[in-house]
Amino acid sequence: MPIFNSDLVTDIARRRAVLFLGSGVSASARTRAGTRVRDWETFLDHAADLIQEDAVKAVVKNKLGEKDFLLACEIIKQSLEAEEWRNLIYNEFSQIAEPSDLQKAIVSLDPRIIITTNFDKMVEGAFPIVDRNAENYPITISKLDSSVFQALRDDRRYIIKLHGSIDGPNDLIFSKADYIQNAFGNRIYNDFVEAVLTSFTVVFVGFSMSDPAIALLIEKYVQKYPNLRPHYIFQQEPIDRSVEDISRRLRRLHPIKYAAGANHEDLPVKIEELRKQAEARRKELLAEATVKATSHVL
Repeated sequence: MPIFNSDLVTDIARRRAVLFLGSGVSASARTRAGTRVRDWETFLDHAADLIQEDAVKAVVKNKLGEKDFLLACEIIKQSLEAEEWRNLIYNEFSQIAEPSDLQKAIVSLDPRIIITTNFDKMVEGAFPIVDRNAENYPITISKLDSSVFQALRDDRRYIIKLHGSIDGPNDLIFSKADYIQNAFGNRIYNDFVEAVLTSFTVVFVGFSMSDPAIALLIEKYVQKYPNLRPHYIFQQEPIDRSVEDISRRLRRLHPIKYAAGANHEDLPVKIEELRKQAEARRKELLAEATVKATSHVL
């Protein structure tokens, strides 16, 4: 049985942990067409094949090879007709899928807040299937304004889509220009992510840290608040020792390791075990609160 950090287990039990989901979570589910939603790199590679000019296509493929996804996306977006680009995004990220074991495990953790950079609607769809006693969907926020900070104050469930939703294709944060204007240059975006990092324990799932805006904000947070408790990231073994050291030192991200496998089969198993430990801790906290309240009455 894996032993998780006691602070992490307690924070999940108290619902003081935020789950931050990346494209790996969406890719874990099979769509009704029998495929998987492409991740950022795979989608851009697919989109690049639609560019008519061979020279431009070669530039994009080169940028993808260099992992410069933002610039590659910007070139693709400018090279395709606007309607073709919108249809491409819609057809990919609006697909319906049955919740995967990973998505079910995530929802079973009973997080109050889920943050994601994904555009699709898979996590929303998993909630009523996993929690059959739920009477309401979580509140979904897909365009950030000052009202998003309310999610940090009340006790309702939220899904916050930092980079937009497929329901609003014109508001997606996807290309280099989108990032410059709506992520790097958006005060609310920056302030909200910092507020989450300072107020909650964040657990990254299916997230590779290749997103430049999120990686930069985490690094800035560590520089600004070097003595705060760490956050966590599920990572598949083996993990390069130097990469792990940099992640711990510069981002204060502690890895929760799971066994290697082509389809990440061990990841939902680890999350399910974390759920069990958090449930047990929640019962302990309730019992402690009951004893304390009874002692005050006596």
